[in-house]
Amino acid sequence: MIAPGQPSTVIRTQGRVVLTSDQHEAFQRDGFLVLESLADPAETARLRACLARLYENQAGWEAGQQFDLAGTDAERARPVLPQILNPARFEPGLGQSTFRSDGIEVAHQLLGGERSEVEMNIEHAILKPGTYGAATPWHQDEAYWRMPNHDARAVAAWMALQDATVANGCLWYLPGSHHGGIRVHQPIGNDPGVHGLETLDVDPAAAVAVPMRAGSVVIHHVRCLHYAGANTTPAPRYAYTLGYLRPSVPAAQPHHMPWLERHKPASQERSQAAAQAG
Repeated sequence: MIAPGQPSTVIRTQGRVVLTSDQHEAFQRDGFLVLESLADPAETARLRACLARLYENQAGWEAGQQFDLAGTDAERARPVLPQILNPARFEPGLGQSTFRSDGIEVAHQLLGGERSEVEMNIEHAILKPGTYGAATPWHQDEAYWRMPNHDARAVAAWMALQDATVANGCLWYLPGSHHGGIRVHQPIGNDPGVHGLETLDVDPAAAVAVPMRAGSVVIHHVRCLHYAGANTTPAPRYAYTLGYLRPSVPAAQPHHMPWLERHKPASQERSQAAAQAG
């Protein structure tokens, strides 16, 4: 039996990751699963260097793909939680990694169905700057999705590109929270110009911290509540996330998601302007 948040060993058969029955059980019970050392040190260092270059060059800013998750991007103020969507678009080296191939194998095993049904739909780079990197509030990934009439069948795979600790902002989860519905969310600070969402409908008393070694990955259901603390250390904390899904299924009852209608971050305007410019 794997305790909530306990790292578990990656088992490979003919080079392919194969999850154990205990790992399946832990994911179904908790909504998240930690796989230790999915990537080797060389791969981890290469991915971290790729992300560092992207942030140094402000890649994707004009296209609305880089933004401050916890800010409004007003006048290019110093971001406290910078993120980049689709970073492989700006750094082709990210497109070739064992993380991608391992991720889709793990996602298929957790989501079930035919292997051909599972596809990668999300990729983003995450940075918490040293000493001032902000907390990521409690949220569910599915709260960002404009699918009021469907339930997502999807997981996210979050890789630590250096040791993730409580001090530098490791993830926290609320075990079993994926079994419920989508909680009420709002833009962070209730400011519609802020990119990130938060939910106040959470009691963190039962939350579990998930510190991880570099190269380890935590896989979570998109409805599992999670949070990441501020980075209080001098060094930046990098993470790389890939998302995978099967086709969604009709919801028994439509999801009422009014926060998406009033959510107007500046990055959205930049993205639309870039699309119109071709």
